[in-house]
Amino acid sequence: MLDYKGREWKEIPGYNKDYSISSEGIVNKLTKPTKHCPMGEMIKINSFKEKNGLDYVAIHKADGQQVFESVVKLYALAFIDNPNNVEVATF
Repeated sequence: MLDYKGREWKEIPGYNKDYSISSEGIVNKLTKPTKHCPMGEMIKINSFKEKNGLDYVAIHKADGQQVFESVVKLYALAFIDNPNNVEVATF
């Protein structure tokens, strides 16, 4: 899916369809539908830089557990085909 700025957005697998990432590395969370917003709303997740120079975001797995994931890892999960199910390297 493309937004009005031409960025491609993909769902991040393994996070209960709650999060998506753009082709520019912006992470969004989809809120639950409400009376005023029946499709839910996309909210940008702020990232922070660690000592290793990578940007991280705090997100929740499907079981509700909060995890800190690198934006690079989330981008790889969403945008890079992985037909052999090779585990994504962690930093």
